[in-house]
Amino acid sequence: MGIICLNIESLKFKRVEIGYRFHTDFHGKGYAFEATKCVVDFLFTQVKIHKLLAYCVAEHHGSYKLMEKLGMQREACLRQHTKLADKQWHDELIYGLLAQEYKNQG
Repeated sequence: MGIICLNIESLKFKRVEIGYRFHTDFHGKGYAFEATKCVVDFLFTQVKIHKLLAYCVAEHHGSYKLMEKLGMQREACLRQHTKLADKQWHDELIYGLLAQEYKNQG
């Protein structure tokens, strides 16, 4: 069905990166949001992280729409930062969510 990955960017600063990939058969059905939301909730309520980060290629609209649905904000665009299987350079977007923003979601 898919995977969700975590990368601890900094223990000192309580910063974690989240990534996900779901098989195309499961796109648009809400599974990615449900699963990722559970992980995000766990990270903020149990692990007590300060900041969650996520990256995606700018053309992956579904991916950044999911980040936005989770309450994450676009923080940066890294121009021509990533090469994919098509061997072309792609811009990469960085999204973030702070603990205070998470709490204010309600």
